[in-house]
This record gives sequence, structure tokens and C-alpha cells, in this order.
Amino acid sequence: MSKLEPTTENRTNDALPRRWVAVAVGLAVAISLAAAYYRIPGLDERPGTLLDASLQRLYATNRDILDIVHYAQKATRADLARWWTGTWIQQNSFYYRPLSSMLIYAEYRLWGRDFAKYCLVSWLVHGLNAGLLFLLVYRLTSHQGWRRSVGIALLAVVIFNFRRGPVGPGWIPARVVAGEMPYWPAQTDIFSLWLALGSLLALDMHIARRSKGWFVAAAALFVAALLFKEMALALVFMAPLLVWYRRRKTPRLVAGVFAGLGVVLLIVRHFALPMAWNPQFRGLGHLLLKIAWYLDEPLLRYIGAGYYWIVPAGVGVIAIIYLVARYCRDVVSSMIWTILGVVLWCLLRAQLVGGNFALTVIADQAAGVGLMILLCGGAVVLFRSHSPLAWSLAGLVAAVHLPILHVSGPHYLYWPAAFWGALNAVLAAGAYDQWCALRATLPTELAKEEEGPGPENKA
Repeated sequence: MSKLEPTTENRTNDALPRRWVAVAVGLAVAISLAAAYYRIPGLDERPGTLLDASLQRLYATNRDILDIVHYAQKATRADLARWWTGTWIQQNSFYYRPLSSMLIYAEYRLWGRDFAKYCLVSWLVHGLNAGLLFLLVYRLTSHQGWRRSVGIALLAVVIFNFRRGPVGPGWIPARVVAGEMPYWPAQTDIFSLWLALGSLLALDMHIARRSKGWFVAAAALFVAALLFKEMALALVFMAPLLVWYRRRKTPRLVAGVFAGLGVVLLIVRHFALPMAWNPQFRGLGHLLLKIAWYLDEPLLRYIGAGYYWIVPAGVGVIAIIYLVARYCRDVVSSMIWTILGVVLWCLLRAQLVGGNFALTVIADQAAGVGLMILLCGGAVVLFRSHSPLAWSLAGLVAAVHLPILHVSGPHYLYWPAAFWGALNAVLAAGAYDQWCALRATLPTELAKEEEGPGPENKA
């Protein structure tokens, strides 16, 4: 295996011309802008669009929005320097976010309480984030051929935009991006992700071209992302993972530089804002619950409601699908055995564990089985995968959750939604590959049967 994974720069065959890459990026941006602007029935509780008056009025009463506007109204030019040496613009919230403060200050000076304009800024930058996510996934998968890599990258963008947000007190049920746009204080997440994706792309360009300029750009964008929100500390772990995937060796320089910049930010933050809010360990039980919550919040909610039968049902369905793919000899018998096995297994689990086989036709509980199937199926594909890319993306997903293990809230899931999109798209492609590989392991006699009689047996 080569030390450097093939990229757009070092591949000579089957490369997509740059103008078509730009078209694909434009398509990814258009998909994201449409998905973030329109509320989708069945996925978002409130229908309509981002700029609907009723939606704007609902969010205009949010406590954080009112607090931030109050302090933005009082802010003067003297505060531009104070934000670098103290708490950010929302003075009753002890965070060190000087660039976020300056952004909100500028927006208030431009538009006052016309919050729709703030939302449009969030919306446009979200489109840029989708374009950068597409480019990152496209570059990481470009050695698989341009058609496949474009498909995987577009799927990553779609999953990013359609990932459901959590359900909780005061949280409007919606997709993550649909909830992020009208709640414009989440610009801290949106802008920091924009800069973080730019940093990862610049780092990937540095790896491919051995250019110091790209490395300096990656470090500068990382610092800017940190100054928007501490969430960007996740790049301390994500950047070395990217280098390891590309070069298969310990990324000492990148790890040292990114870790050093992160430590410097924390030191500056400590002296500028000694009372800054920091993560707190609340016990192993709380930590494990948060990990489960971030891993699959809807599934955890179903299990918490007492739908225990969905766990063995989902695990069994994955086992049935695997066995059918591994041993069935033709498409018709595969479909028959899969449908029969899945139906009987789910009915049996519902009866023995849930107490009533009719639970399988209740929408919520059937959805819980579906979530369990997706979770188990994804885990099986990942653990059976020999792809360093899938494991590297799993590492990125794990890293992006580290800064938020102690908090809860829909807007914290914006970063994870992007990288879950990348991982799930790669796993979906891997699931197809593994299915084909399983079919290819059928006995040689089966292959001969499917090919038909040889020339010597033909009349």
C-alpha cells in the first residue's frame, strides 16, 4: 500500500475535469440551500420556509437571542478590543469568542432587529459548508474513480442536510440544519465549521502538494475557527487523523502544531477569562449516557420509552440479511427468505419481549426497529471494512463529539451532522461493496449455473 493515498492532484486516469468539479460543488450547494430554506413535512414540525413570519416571531422571543441583542445594542467600538481580553458579546455567558462577537456586532449595526437578515447570513454560509464538505469527501474518495467519489460526496451532503435533530424540552422537532438556520446565535457553530472544513481541505492540499503555504493556511484557518468557537479544538485530533489516512505514518509535525495552537488558545482564554465555562466530569454513568445519546438519540429515546423488543429485532434482521446474502443462490430465493425471515423474527421478538406481536405495526415502534437495523448494519459494515477511510472518518466523528460531551442542545449537533454525513455516505458505499463481495463467494457451481451451459453442452 502506498504511503500517500491517490488524490485529485496525483491521479492521471479517470479524473473529473475541474469545471465539472465546480458544477458538482454547485449542485451540492444548491441542495443544501434548498434543504435549509424549506421546512420539510414529516421531518420538520413547522411547515413553510426559513423567512416565514411565524417562524421568525417564534425565534425572536428566544432568551439567548434577546440577551445577545441587548448586549449588541449596548456595545461600542471600545468593546471590539475588550472581546479579545474577556467574555464574548453575551456578557452573562462566559465564553471566549472574539470573532463571533465582532460578527454579531457588525450584523446588529447593519440590520438592528431585522433577524431575517441574520438568518440569511447563516443560510448562505451553510451553503458554503456544504460545498466544502463535498470537496473534502470528494478528495478523500477520489482514488475510487470520479463517478463513485462524486456520488459519495453528494450523498454525504444530502445526509448532512436531512439528519434529524434531538427531541427535548423547548426544542422544536426538526432536522439539524432546519433548526440551525432560524436560531441565528448558532452562527458560532456555522462559521467555525466553515473555517474548520477550510483548514482540513488546506491540510489535504498540503499533503498532496508538499506545499508549506497550504500548511500555513490550514493553521491560520484553525486559529480563526477557534476564535469563533471552542468547538474547533476537535481539529487537534482530526488533523492528525487526516494525515494518517493519507500517509499511514505518525503525523508528528501536524499533531504538534495543531495541539500547540490549541494549548495557546486555552492559555489565552484562561488569562483573559478566568471564569470561562469548561467541561465538567459528572461521573462515568453520565458520560456513557451522553455517548449513547450522541450515537443515536432517537433510538435511545425509544428504548427509554420501554420498547426493548426493538433491540433483538434489529440485531436479528441484520443477521438474517447477512446469512441470506452469504448462502442464498439466486435473487428470487434471496428475496423470499429475507422477507419471510425478517417478518417472522420481528413478530416473534415483539411477542416474546414486548408481549404483543401487533407492536410491529405501530409506527413509532417499527421506526425504532428501523433505527436499530441502521445502527447495527452500519457497525457491521464498519467492522468488516478493510478501508482506512471508513475508520479515519469514524475517528473524525468521535473527535468532533469530544468538546460537547458535557452539554446538550440542538445547535451543538451541527458539526457532528456534517461528519456523520461523510461517514454514513462512505459506509453506504461500503455496504454495497460488501454485498457484492458476499455474492461473489457463492460456490463455483452456482456461477456456472448462472452462466448457462458451455459450448460443448449446447445442441
